[in-house]
Amino acid sequence: MLQRSVRTPVGTRPTFFKKLFGNEPYSPSTRGQFLAPASKGCLKKIVVRTCCQYSSRRRYSTGKRFLGHVSNYLSQGKSPSGSSHSTSSASDLLPSFFSVNEQLQTLLRTPSFQNLQIKLDELKYDECFSNPTPIPQKKVSFTPTTVDSAPLDPLLSDSPTSPHPPSFVQPHPPFHVFSAPVLDIRTLTNPGAIKRTYNVTLDVSKYPLREGSDWKIGGSFGVMPPNPDNEIFRLAHLLNIPLNELYATKILHTSGGRWPTIWGEEKPRALTTSIYHILKWCTDFLSKPPSKDFYRLLAKYSTNSVEHHILLGLSNCSQNICSENFSVSDILDAFPNVRPPVDEVISLLPQLMPRWYSISNDPDLGKGVLEMAFTVQEFTAPDGQTRTGICSGFLENVALEYLKCQQNGTLKNKKFTLPMFRGVQQNPFAKEFHNDGPMCLIGAGVGIAPFRGFVQRRLANASCTGKVWIIQGCRDQTLDELYHGEWNTIPGHHTNPKCRAKKLVVESRNGKREYVQDAVRRHGKIIWDVINHKNGRIYLCGSGKAFATEIEKAIMDIAMKYGGYKKEEAARQLEYWQSPINYKFVKEVW
Repeated sequence: MLQRSVRTPVGTRPTFFKKLFGNEPYSPSTRGQFLAPASKGCLKKIVVRTCCQYSSRRRYSTGKRFLGHVSNYLSQGKSPSGSSHSTSSASDLLPSFFSVNEQLQTLLRTPSFQNLQIKLDELKYDECFSNPTPIPQKKVSFTPTTVDSAPLDPLLSDSPTSPHPPSFVQPHPPFHVFSAPVLDIRTLTNPGAIKRTYNVTLDVSKYPLREGSDWKIGGSFGVMPPNPDNEIFRLAHLLNIPLNELYATKILHTSGGRWPTIWGEEKPRALTTSIYHILKWCTDFLSKPPSKDFYRLLAKYSTNSVEHHILLGLSNCSQNICSENFSVSDILDAFPNVRPPVDEVISLLPQLMPRWYSISNDPDLGKGVLEMAFTVQEFTAPDGQTRTGICSGFLENVALEYLKCQQNGTLKNKKFTLPMFRGVQQNPFAKEFHNDGPMCLIGAGVGIAPFRGFVQRRLANASCTGKVWIIQGCRDQTLDELYHGEWNTIPGHHTNPKCRAKKLVVESRNGKREYVQDAVRRHGKIIWDVINHKNGRIYLCGSGKAFATEIEKAIMDIAMKYGGYKKEEAARQLEYWQSPINYKFVKEVW
């Protein structure tokens, strides 16, 4: 029988080779080469040099395992795309195998693919082919308009400082999104702070409130953020959409559901719009990783065998095996031979949802003025670049332009508004704020913002006798203590000295270097007295479940120390304090 000498990677004999060669003898003397029969049915015994450009052992074994998977399919008379070729000879299959190896090496050398750090050795391929999951039926399509110039949407605005979504985007039907004029923007953190936080003041005096409704202290409102133009153009480029096609007026047809209205009526729709505005206001292709159905869609339109297999493997993974913080565009950039139709892509993308922000002042004192605070969320993208959250990035861009115009005296020449809406005002703080009785306000970072309104309401209440304690967490008091010096004053209003708040600032990166839960334990007697008072309340606000969990542990420790509870009893008591029939401990955590 003809023997073919094929080089194999030096110094390796992983289970991959055992899978390819079976139990045939192997000794160190054969290291570096292997004689494999070149007959049909034995193609899986042919090993090729692979992944030489990968220096790391993990990447190297990853490539070999992937090639092992493909070679098994070739040995069964299947093409890399999964189709059967029962009449193929070994000579026909061999070039296919080498072609797959070349495609894999080309892909592994692609920087955008390397940035994703996909663990190919953890992909599960067999289930994809044995029990494939069908792609959901397309629910979106675009057709040309039948008139030369479609009527303009009176609400739509593409201005970077005064944007407004199409009129069919209705997160609070029957009301449209409201363009609230910006009255003021200021920074709350100092240069050098790890995170940047701003305070925004909005004019809502002309907001179309329903009869009998108002803005509630402790409430929140929604902001409708647009996707940034640079990311829209990037996605359009990756989908091969020319600019004239991106901006062209079209008729959007939907088969049913609420999209793209957010919370509108569930029904089919035919809307006059453009691909640009749908990508800008209605699709979230940045903040959420692609779905399994999206990977199946990409595999369907892949013209490259290797990319096809990898995408099918990704569609079958129950956990993320890629680098963090990657977007739809990052996936498309990493697989250059995949270009699905834009309507099928949009069909599988989630709705771009509003972001919620707490009211940071007392609306009753503001007389049609609302304030909010936001912290810019930043993360590292697969390519190492820093990206911001969709809404916080949008808000910061508006804030920076506002501050720039304020500095050079050109504010009157530019319009600044935010697309926002009231919502139902049914969050826990809006429902459970009490105007009297002692209260302890515990917040970290921007979570302290809604408590500013709480204190303002108490200070303005001449008959209030309840004491207020504030435990505010930050990294460094000199850099990121929010609302410093503002807690016991209300410009233009008389304040009740009996309700002046006592505030403790807890620094995690300076001073005592302690966390909020440490301060809660140190002041356990105050916490215990407040929560056991007839009208006492503990309010907690901050980011992260871990933060809330640590505060709950601290309160349980206080209950055991001052109430004599055992651990199990303290846990039940904590649950009772948080129950709707009691609500002595009210929290909002995101």
